[in-house]
Amino acid sequence: MIETDFLKLILKNPFRNKSRAILSILGIMIGILVIISLGSISDGLVNSMEDSNKGEFYIMNNTVENYGTPANLNESSIENIKNIDGVEHMAGIVETQYMSGSESYSIIGLDNKELGFMKIGLTSGNPYNTDDQIVIGKLLADEKNKKIGDTINIKNKDYTITGIFETGDRGKDNSIIMNLAPARDIGKLEDGEVFLETVQVKAGSNVDTVRNKVNDSTSNEIIALTDASELDSVKGLLNIINSATIVISGLSIVIGGLGVINTMLMSVFDRTKEIGLLKAVGWSDKRIISMILGESIIITLTSFVIAAIIAIIGLSIVSYLGYFNAVYTVKTFGIALIVSIVVGLVGGFYPAYRASKFQPTEALRYE
Repeated sequence: MIETDFLKLILKNPFRNKSRAILSILGIMIGILVIISLGSISDGLVNSMEDSNKGEFYIMNNTVENYGTPANLNESSIENIKNIDGVEHMAGIVETQYMSGSESYSIIGLDNKELGFMKIGLTSGNPYNTDDQIVIGKLLADEKNKKIGDTINIKNKDYTITGIFETGDRGKDNSIIMNLAPARDIGKLEDGEVFLETVQVKAGSNVDTVRNKVNDSTSNEIIALTDASELDSVKGLLNIINSATIVISGLSIVIGGLGVINTMLMSVFDRTKEIGLLKAVGWSDKRIISMILGESIIITLTSFVIAAIIAIIGLSIVSYLGYFNAVYTVKTFGIALIVSIVVGLVGGFYPAYRASKFQPTEALRYE
């Protein structure tokens, strides 16, 4: 038998019993899917933080109950921070929620000159210029069927939509952005009260040095944080997620691997006469082992391909909806591929060994 025919045999044999093959594929596929999905999500989170603007940091609450949320400051505090050496620019915002009956809106108050600095890019229309004008996120516009020139009523006042923006952040893209004064009024905040979110560092200045100066000049209830300063803690969390991934996928793969062993053993016993005939016409033990191992690997590689396709489609949809960004790396898919091949080799070894020990005379009499 030429090698091409041998390969065709390996590709065809695993699917003689389709229901048995499908069960084995599903068992391995779950573990592979977990490896690819969670690995891509973890890589995406780390990549987003590492690629963020290194010339920025954020002013956050430092209290136990509100740690990590935007700090509530007054305009005099903002002016003090602006005067710190190394601070190029900063933006104060107001965040509040308006609810009335079935209507609910997330509202951001921001000076219209800060839209670009806060990375709010308008896809159509213009920024607001007066206190009765607003821009809204694309997701909100689609949900409420609103367009430029339409109005939204908040606290019995109509606000005219002058622009629609899209950031890729699902939270922001479901929001209304307006001037600071009306946002304060809606949120029942004091005059001059804002939340400070982003501080831009001057070119050539060290971000950590400027951040430390800000921390030294402010109260203990607020803290300046950079993405880099939080990266280690986030990576610690991701390590926990990765450990959980190993446990979950490992358990799934062990169960799936046992399924592969069972499938291949049953396949071997179903083909006892066939294997005996092959040995009778001169097939060596090594060739029999190669055939069974090849069939086992075909099952696990099929699991890998299906899992990879499902993971890419699923994660692409979720990323498109704005929940998070997944990153597909050679490392993640390489690990999943290696795992699938190893499971195929391990799962097929014992059945292949049993098949190689069949004696032609006994195998041909097998019923």
